Amino acid sequence: MKISRKVSIVLAAASALAFGPTSLQASERNLDAHEHGVSTLRLAQEGKVLQFELEAPGDDIVGFEHAAENDAQKSAVTNALSQLQKPETLFVLPDDANCTASDQHAEFETEEDHAEFHVTWTMTCENPASATSLAIQFFGIFQRAEEIEVEAIGNAGQAAIEVEKDQTSVDLSQAIGG
Repeated sequence: MKISRKVSIVLAAASALAFGPTSLQASERNLDAHEHGVSTLRLAQEGKVLQFELEAPGDDIVGFEHAAENDAQKSAVTNALSQLQKPETLFVLPDDANCTASDQHAEFETEEDHAEFHVTWTMTCENPASATSLAIQFFGIFQRAEEIEVEAIGNAGQAAIEVEKDQTSVDLSQAIGG
């Protein structure tokens, strides 16, 4: 949990620097501030290392926004966490970037009448200059999700991109580079 919070703070700070005070407010871990159908993916690059943070409303992933109350809901959360523990299969960088995933962490967080999934992971890329796009497999697996707001900051600059459900990739070239 400490690692997850540390990565969250680093990514929130990167977002604040890149996108101004509005993003800092949006980046605070407030479960009741999310919008159904909309997930947030934050990406920060430092050299060959890419750090990712995904926040997704519980309803988008498992169809409910509260602590699991029965065996079917507990199973749905367990299955979702299993899929989210492999984020590199949900968001795929180009093979040419030669990236390896590490430090994957996924959790289902609940607070009163709200719940969300929080996922962090790190990718180390031998050729980060080739990591300028991201194939999106997320919508095919989590069909209730409608949009991902991508915030990226890296060696090439910064970008804020809305990815709609019908899109299969996102261009990261404004932010990610060698």
